[in-house]
Amino acid sequence: MRAIDPIGPDGVYRSRDRQVLSDVSGEPILELGLAPPLLVNRIVRRMRAADGQSHADRLAAIARAGALFAEADVDGETPEEYCRTHARLSGVPIRAATRALTAVREAAERMDEAVRAQRPLGVGGSTVWVRRGDVLGVLAPGNHPLPHTLWPAAIALGYRVAVRPSTRDPLTPARLVMALHDAGLNPGYCALLPGPHEAGGALLAAADLGFVFGSADTVAHHQGDPRVRVFGPGHSKILVTAEVDWHAELDVLVASVAGDGGTQCLNATTVLVEGDADGLAEALADRLTRLPVLPPEHPDATVPVAALPDAGRIANTFTAHTAIAYAPTYLGDDSAVLRPVVVGPSTAAPAVEMPFPCVWVIPWRGTDGIAPLRNTLALTLLTTRRDLVAECLHEPTIPTVHWGPTPTTAHDPVLPHDGHLAEFLMTTKTHTDRSAQLATTGTRRPAHVGRSSAAPVGG
Repeated sequence: MRAIDPIGPDGVYRSRDRQVLSDVSGEPILELGLAPPLLVNRIVRRMRAADGQSHADRLAAIARAGALFAEADVDGETPEEYCRTHARLSGVPIRAATRALTAVREAAERMDEAVRAQRPLGVGGSTVWVRRGDVLGVLAPGNHPLPHTLWPAAIALGYRVAVRPSTRDPLTPARLVMALHDAGLNPGYCALLPGPHEAGGALLAAADLGFVFGSADTVAHHQGDPRVRVFGPGHSKILVTAEVDWHAELDVLVASVAGDGGTQCLNATTVLVEGDADGLAEALADRLTRLPVLPPEHPDATVPVAALPDAGRIANTFTAHTAIAYAPTYLGDDSAVLRPVVVGPSTAAPAVEMPFPCVWVIPWRGTDGIAPLRNTLALTLLTTRRDLVAECLHEPTIPTVHWGPTPTTAHDPVLPHDGHLAEFLMTTKTHTDRSAQLATTGTRRPAHVGRSSAAPVGG
């Protein structure tokens, strides 16, 4: 059985605290070494003290790491073994990890482009762009591997990044951290810190800034903390207006709701329809019910799988919220497939995110305006109405607007995901240098006087 231990500037730390993780059928699949709070603090201190590395060398190492992640054996694990183990452990269809191989490589290859896209236009001369801190702590999610394309950008900006992985997916960040070290990144720039809940709190306390991925409760817990950037539920949506033939857009609707198992924050949880909402709900349900019932590691798997106790809890939560009976499909190995559900217009319960493809189809009228579209991570507009698109673009609670047949799950590593990360990680300062005009007594100046330590692009 493979083991993953904490990784820091001095290499792997063999932890005495161990946790055995099981796959969706209850079979042990991975042993996790845990970093207690004391070790978390020690590693963060070592990261702060570690040698630096130039901006250009960090970018080159990140690019090499992306290729290693996608193509090479990392810690004795092939890309194919990573994908299969990820599917068995997380229950997310294997296509999600397969997609991550390509997504991580592309994000790494385009890191310089991504950083330049985030750099304010006014930087230069007396305006410098600098980090808000030195160490970033990341409490990572386990619902999908794609968020791990985000935090390497902080390394490109000069941060030291420590990641506490989810027990549902320690594989993706472990593979990426080891690939970064193997690619020549100074090991003080990234660390892997598996650990209990209190270790996550210790990491946020020890770091200067934090990324936290989680539920609505997680968002509420960190609300108002200027040191923490929270990535919560996406509540992504699709609007179909009356002049658009939704029959021709069913592929987009299915991809938005069920793509990669329907577990991302980008997956649509609401479809608003001007016109025949009942007809669209029926047609969408027909398409989704055709998705195959398969183990998550099968190449044709499209919907998530959970251990029977977890599947039962998820079903009970859904039924308690909607008053709709729901039964996962038993696979015969103590696991169950979480089949998609379309909640029709007659259901009064409001839309909520579930860990499987679950979508509410509700009526929309022009007089409703964009109010029902607010607080949406990704919005796809299937409409010809330019005024409606313009309103959505100017609405601050809708970070991503797709006009036309683009799934809500579309991802480009250079484009902002819920805003550019540098909006949180970086700040601009004024720096003027007239030190040459100072009147002096003839005493030799210290070498550092007159040189700016503020590096653009977070170097």
